[in-house]
Amino acid sequence: MTTHTFALNTELRPLLEATAAQKGTPLWVELIPVGEQITGRDGRSWVNDHPQGMVDAFQANHADLPIDIEHATELKAPKGDPALSVV
Repeated sequence: MTTHTFALNTELRPLLEATAAQKGTPLWVELIPVGEQITGRDGRSWVNDHPQGMVDAFQANHADLPIDIEHATELKAPKGDPALSVV
């Protein structure tokens, strides 16, 4: 089994710009690889073994998956500043 260690904050801009330059804006961006053990910076690990379940849960809740801009939800929101995100 391959183990990947990722920061939980992902810089998507290079991926999106490269993909958009090649073939247009992507409709799907994989954030957590399927079926592989992921270890976060804090040492906890998990396996994304049922990604459709996460998609189904967001759809059932009528919730968008927010993409944090400049770590606003962690840094700005606690100070009462606007925490913008892309949905």
